Amino acid sequence: MKNRTHSFRILNLFAFLLIFLSNRLFGAEIVFSNGEAYIAETVSDTEKQLKVKWKDKIYTLYKSDIAHVDYSKKGEDTSYYYSTLELHDGSRIKGVFAEESSDEVTLKTELGFLTIPKTNLKNPSALRKGSPSLSDALLDPEAQHPETKLGVYGDLLINFGPNRNLFPASYGGGVFIEPAFLNWNNKWQIGFRSDYLSAPGPNGNFSFLTNQVYAQYNKVYKNDPFLDFFINVGAGVSDVRYVTGYTTSAGIDPALSFQLGWQGIKFSNFQVRLSWKNQCIFERTSDICMSGLEAGILVRL
Repeated sequence: MKNRTHSFRILNLFAFLLIFLSNRLFGAEIVFSNGEAYIAETVSDTEKQLKVKWKDKIYTLYKSDIAHVDYSKKGEDTSYYYSTLELHDGSRIKGVFAEESSDEVTLKTELGFLTIPKTNLKNPSALRKGSPSLSDALLDPEAQHPETKLGVYGDLLINFGPNRNLFPASYGGGVFIEPAFLNWNNKWQIGFRSDYLSAPGPNGNFSFLTNQVYAQYNKVYKNDPFLDFFINVGAGVSDVRYVTGYTTSAGIDPALSFQLGWQGIKFSNFQVRLSWKNQCIFERTSDICMSGLEAGILVRL
């Protein structure tokens, strides 16, 4: 019985220590050198980086940008600015904006709330209000939840094959969708695209309405969101039409495509993609291949 009671005490002590250490590890106030401050949960801590979870997203912060981390401050995910106000007598007061009237401003400081007459402020423009947000450039691409992506793109391609001299180039554009439920580990993605290309010539015009399903692999190098690259392979069918002044011929032919690109430009929920695209359409009598640039923009839903 004594051994059993002793075991329960050890388990209770272990549970207490686990909860205590977990609270110490995860809840923190992160203050940047520019005065931005965030209440967030720390995920991992290395010599150069601090990973945090803030508003259900994982961010990688560089310690060279951080002024200090205070693990004693916890709470719901929020953000604010620290302002340093200089008074006419030479003293400085650091705190977070609380409220303001026509002739006074109130800061929350380490000693409590402090109300200062505006006439005493030497640098009133230094007062910062509002709630900052962590930049999407700091998002950890390896740890984000999959998002459905919807986008548009434009193509400028050089044609290859027996009709190259008559139809040297194709241009046009299309739309694509990448559903979140067809994403694996934020690396592999199945998507669908539809595009229309036109190849004008001196005696007529080729047009291609192509629908494809594609598999895409995404890779971020050195944990840098700017170094975000992708490669994809697609397969589908193309409605090929050749129109002259007198006749129209049409057919449905298989199509394959290959792309190698970069997608490191991100702002808000938008993302830019630039790639080198190769596409071939296999007709009964000959193949039509094209290669060139594709530029697109997508929104993460």
